[in-house]
Amino acid sequence: MNAARFLMLTTAASTLIGCASARDRLLGAKPTAKAPSPNVEAVARKYNANSGKLHSIRCDAVTIDGEAKDPNDPNGKSQIYTLDAQLAFEKPSNFRMKGMFAARPEVDLGSNKDEIWCWVKRADPGAVYYCNRQDLGKMQMAIPFQPDWLAEVLGVTEINPSEFEWGGEKEDRYSLITSQMTPAGERAIKQMIFDRKRDRLTVIRLWTYHEPRRKLAEAIVEEYYEDAKTGLYCPRVVRLSWPDAGTKMKVMLGRRSIELNAITPEDGVALFSRGLKDKEPINMADPRLHQMQQEPTPVNNRTRSGYAAPEPDARRRNEPKEDGVVDLGVPRAIGVRKASGDDSE
Repeated sequence: MNAARFLMLTTAASTLIGCASARDRLLGAKPTAKAPSPNVEAVARKYNANSGKLHSIRCDAVTIDGEAKDPNDPNGKSQIYTLDAQLAFEKPSNFRMKGMFAARPEVDLGSNKDEIWCWVKRADPGAVYYCNRQDLGKMQMAIPFQPDWLAEVLGVTEINPSEFEWGGEKEDRYSLITSQMTPAGERAIKQMIFDRKRDRLTVIRLWTYHEPRRKLAEAIVEEYYEDAKTGLYCPRVVRLSWPDAGTKMKVMLGRRSIELNAITPEDGVALFSRGLKDKEPINMADPRLHQMQQEPTPVNNRTRSGYAAPEPDARRRNEPKEDGVVDLGVPRAIGVRKASGDDSE
C-alpha cells in the first residue's frame, strides 16, 4: 500500500473535520429554501436547543479503534490500529486531533479559518499536507466523505429546517432527510435518525441519490455524555464507516476529560495553529500532487474519491433495506405530522 492510499484510509474520518465554512465549495449549493413542515421545525427546535449553545468540545483522552482496507485490493489484509488522541473543536471551523501510538506522535489533523492540514507518520513522516481554504475545491487528495461530517456527528452543527424534509417514523424513532452533493460530485441523500424516547440523534447515513440505494457513509452514536456544569450533551462513543473506502472507526471520548464550552481565545491560538515546522509542507491543491501519488489503476469500478462509480442499470443489484426508519425515496413534499408524537408540541 503506497503512502497516498494509506493516508486516505487512515484519515478518512478526520482529514477535513471542522471545515463547515467550506461546505458550499465542496458540497455544492445548499438545498433550495422552502417553508418547512411543522414536524421538521419541531425536530430542529429541540435539536438546536442543545447544538445552538454548544460552541466548543475538548477532550484530552480519546481512544480511536480503526480498521482500514484498500477497497481496490479485495484480497488484501485489513490494517487494525488503536490510537490515543486529543480532540478539540470550536465553531465555526476550528478543529484539531493529535493521535499517539505507543506514546509517540502518529497523526496530526486540523483546520482553522485559513487552512486545513494533516500529518500521518506512516504515510509520509517528513511531510505535512495542507490546503488553503480558498483552494479547497482544487484539492488533489482523495476525499471519501463530507468535510463537516464529524462536526455534525458531535452535535455542534445546527439544523436548518428549510433544508430538510420529514423522512418517516416508526414506534421508537423518526428521521429527517435532505439532498446534497458529495465531494466526489455525486448527488446523495443524508438521513438523520432520532430516538423518539429522548429526541436525540442516533444515526447519520449518507446514501446514493438514485436507486438502488447504496450506503456511502454512516455514523452511529452509541452513547452520550451529559455535562453537569452546562446542562448540555454531546456524543461520547461513535462508530463511523465508509464502505466504499474500506474504512471503519470507533471514536470514544473519555468521560472525565470532556470539556464543553471551555476553550478560551488564548487556548484557541495554540490549539488551532498548524505548527509542524519541522515537516515539509505539501499543498494538497497543487495539481502536480496527483501525478506524484502514482496511485494504482482503480479496479472494482471505484474512483479516486473512494466512492464506487455508478454502475450501469443492468449491473446494479438491489441491496437489502436497512433497519432504519424509511424507504428513502427522493426528497419530496410531505404531509404534516408531529415529530415527537406529542400533541402538545
